Amino acid sequence: MKYVQLAQFCHKKRNLLDSGVDISKAVQMLADEESGVLKDKLNKAAASVRGGNSLSDAFRQQNLPAEIINRIRVGETSGELDKMLEQTAAGYRLG
Repeated sequence: MKYVQLAQFCHKKRNLLDSGVDISKAVQMLADEESGVLKDKLNKAAASVRGGNSLSDAFRQQNLPAEIINRIRVGETSGELDKMLEQTAAGYRLG
């Protein structure tokens, strides 16, 4: 997964959450825009969230980057997932 893809993913996810889209639906919508390995991982993560897992656990199961998982976990715990996603997106755009 490239840094640009990570930034785009986090930014799009934040926008979907801001629009009131359910987390599992947001991940599924993002999966539908991707291809290859990333699409497969996001589809599996969406299914995991629908099954009751947190987004951070679903991403951990798919071996997505630890930095994103940790930031998502902080956002879930603090109730500020949208802010953490945007900070993550901004960080990857700069990196």
